[in-house]
Amino acid sequence: MLTLGELWEGHRLLDVGTGTGYSSALACARLGDSAVTTVDVDRYLTESAASRLVSIGRRPMVVTQDATEELPDEYDRIVSMVPVPRIPASWLSALRPGGRLVTTVAGTGLILTADKTDDGGASGRIEWDRAAFMQTRSGADYPPQLDELFQKIRDQEGEGFAVSPFPVLDVMQAWEVWSALTLHAPGIEHRTGVDDDGTRTSWMLHADGSWARAETMPGAHVDRSPGRPAPPVRPPGPDPLVLGRER
Repeated sequence: MLTLGELWEGHRLLDVGTGTGYSSALACARLGDSAVTTVDVDRYLTESAASRLVSIGRRPMVVTQDATEELPDEYDRIVSMVPVPRIPASWLSALRPGGRLVTTVAGTGLILTADKTDDGGASGRIEWDRAAFMQTRSGADYPPQLDELFQKIRDQEGEGFAVSPFPVLDVMQAWEVWSALTLHAPGIEHRTGVDDDGTRTSWMLHADGSWARAETMPGAHVDRSPGRPAPPVRPPGPDPLVLGRER
């Protein structure tokens, strides 16, 4: 992420998402301590990171705040180690003319780089590299996951099923698929597991109550013959998610 930020001598950097302080330490070594500001919403993390950085002789400015709010200074580079669903207006306001920002898109493994434009906006691209970080939060904790829905539908039969020639996919390990699904249908939560008998199962959940489940039974045959079409799938939950089950 720092490499994509193209850090050069004289640049002032905002490191969003202090975490352990690792990226701040690298940035300090590159730019000098006085040129680096790091922010995180979690006071425990900022205080721990500041102490850790001092122990190795590094003293960047460490700020505890929501990085989507007004920022304490202006910067030539903003590099975020937490994903955002859209670029916060405060980042564009704090980014100097000709400055660059680097972040990941929330719910995906996509890295966005963008350069400040004369009209106050930014223009950029999705990089070939991939990265994923803990979700951005503005409060003391992360929003609750869909645990209640998962327990309800874990073994529940849906409204129908279809046989698929494809194996069950661990979506979170297939970044291109995960990213594409997020962009197409935001808000899906993915889970996967393997039963004691070897059955591999993947679930897709959504806050609107819809869900899908796919299973690969032990020893199941996967037909990979050329031209083999995937059969149509039918929705097992109330709304948009669909289920393909392999037997």
